Amino acid sequence: MDQFTEIIRPIQDEFSEFKTHYSSLFASDVAVTNSLLEFLRGRRGKMMRPILILLTAKCFGPIPSGVYHVASALELLHQGSLIHDDVVDDSDERRGRPSANAAFNNKVAVLLGDHVVAMALEQISKANHIQLITLMSDLTKTLSEGEILQLDSRNDNILSEEKYFNIISRKTAYLFSTCTEMSSLLCDASEEDIEAMASFGEIAG
Repeated sequence: MDQFTEIIRPIQDEFSEFKTHYSSLFASDVAVTNSLLEFLRGRRGKMMRPILILLTAKCFGPIPSGVYHVASALELLHQGSLIHDDVVDDSDERRGRPSANAAFNNKVAVLLGDHVVAMALEQISKANHIQLITLMSDLTKTLSEGEILQLDSRNDNILSEEKYFNIISRKTAYLFSTCTEMSSLLCDASEEDIEAMASFGEIAG
């Protein structure tokens, strides 16, 4: 059994259900939008964020349906941010395949990224928990701040350790922390457990 299979073993059924739900989101009544979403449909990584969310929820018992919306929302937000990052970085590839801006153009890529972020907001609203909206807003703002800091550091010959940790804390660390915090919150975990899970996510990120 490989390492990835071992990691998802406790949530194998739930992860399969999540992937079915997530795939169903990539469709639109607008033909041109649908073709752009089709471009993204098969471009999934290992989905570390949804896996982390499902594993967190599993710690507290049966996984509530709202967790699938949270997992979808944060994966969509991540995907939308990657599309925007590729435009900012003028990247031609993403995971060994043409990036959205290379496949189309910067204007289309920015609009596609915006649409995916809007999909994320729709999913988080379906979880029916007002505190999740606040956490999602904070996450979106913090991720953009991290990207701005990274962009501002491009001309640094040597990036200081303080600046490096400031950037990653606002990007991967904060994203993972929000994953575990949202998931435990939706499972009605105690305040102590929510804080512990948020701290774990930050360290993992």
